[in-house]
Amino acid sequence: MRQSNRSDSRPALSSARLPARAAMGVWAFARARPVAFGAILVLGSIVTMALLADAIATHDPVAQDVARRLRPPGPDAYFGTDGFGRDVFSRVV
Repeated sequence: MRQSNRSDSRPALSSARLPARAAMGVWAFARARPVAFGAILVLGSIVTMALLADAIATHDPVAQDVARRLRPPGPDAYFGTDGFGRDVFSRVV
C-alpha cells in the first residue's frame, strides 16, 4: 500500500483556481464543437423561459379582452394581440 504524500510533483489545486479551470473547459468545448455549444445555449434558454414563464409573461395567456382585439405590438403587448384580444407574447411564452 502506498501512502498519499502531498509533496509529490503535483501541487494541490486551490479552490480559487477551480472556477477559472471550469470556464476554460467551457471555452474549449465551445471552440471544439460550436454547433453543439450553440444548441446547448438555445435549449438552455428555452428551458429557462419555460421554468420562469409565470414571471416573464405580462398577461394571462387565455384571458380575452375584445376591446384590445388585433392591436399592433407596443409597450402594453410586446407581440400585439390576436383576434380575441389575447396577448400573443404571453401565449408564446
